[in-house]
Amino acid sequence: MPYFNLKELKAQLPKGYTSKVATLADCTERRVIRFFKGELYDTQIHWAALEVVEEFKKEEAH
Repeated sequence: MPYFNLKELKAQLPKGYTSKVATLADCTERRVIRFFKGELYDTQIHWAALEVVEEFKKEEAH
């Protein structure tokens, strides 16, 4: 995934997202941080981040 897309995804995440994404992806927070730096790609982290964004948008709508 291109780095600029990761930046866009990261911008949509709420504060403190790393722990939630790590829990959903069953990995460490460090791995989530490395994912968003573009150092590695992990589909589980990607999908978990998308899920967190979706939840955040639903909460904002209420």
